[in-house]
Amino acid sequence: CITPDCLKSGAFIQNSLNISVDPCQDFYNYACGSFKETHPLEPGSTYRTVVSEIYDSNQQKLKRVLDVPVQRKGINSAEQKAKDYHNGCLDDYGKMKLGGNPFLEKVISKVGGWYVLDTMEDSYDYKKMFKKVHVDFWTDALFTFNVRTDWLNWLKTSIQVRINFYGLPT
Repeated sequence: CITPDCLKSGAFIQNSLNISVDPCQDFYNYACGSFKETHPLEPGSTYRTVVSEIYDSNQQKLKRVLDVPVQRKGINSAEQKAKDYHNGCLDDYGKMKLGGNPFLEKVISKVGGWYVLDTMEDSYDYKKMFKKVHVDFWTDALFTFNVRTDWLNWLKTSIQVRINFYGLPT
């Protein structure tokens, strides 16, 4: 163990150990007994665990990655999309200024209008609208598709069609 990450992990584990306890008598206290002393609660926190430490560390790394300017630009760049999405979440003033106009312009008009806005087309086609929502916008409106291993025979693949409860897991 000579890499910086390995040494850091080893030091983290060493700082959490309570070597005054016999591991055969109380392994949890032996393995984690010093964690409370070396990682005190911060103001406003109700708990602090090893898992929350890892989560916080990953959030900090993710923020650093998202704050760096885009290296791989382009319409299909996953990096560009992730950073645009992140920056869009941070721009409260811009969102307030735009209101719902992008949604109305890019979505409502393309699915045939909305009766609330009195923009429904006379030739409104329900099936066409659902196809557009599922295919063009990749949104599960009333049902969702999955291609997964068959529940009854793991050697086969099946297409599963499930009812979508407005984003709630089914």
